[in-house]
Amino acid sequence: MTTDERIIKYIENELSSEERIAFEFDLKNSLDLKAEFEKYLRVKKGADELNKLKLDPLYLDSIIPDFRNK
Repeated sequence: MTTDERIIKYIENELSSEERIAFEFDLKNSLDLKAEFEKYLRVKKGADELNKLKLDPLYLDSIIPDFRNK
C-alpha cells in the first residue's frame, strides 16, 4: 500500500487495528509523513466545508431563462 493510500485509509477509518497502530507509530516518527498527512487533512476539511454549501434554488431560477436564451 502506498503512503497516499495509507493516509486516506487512516482518515476514512478503513485500516485494521494493526495497520492503524503501525500508521500512528510511523506518523509520530516521520516528519515527512506528518507533513503529508496534514496536507490531506486540510484537503478533507475543505471538501467537508464544500459539502455543507447549499445552492439557492432562486439563483437557478434567475439564470435558467438567460441560459436558455443563449
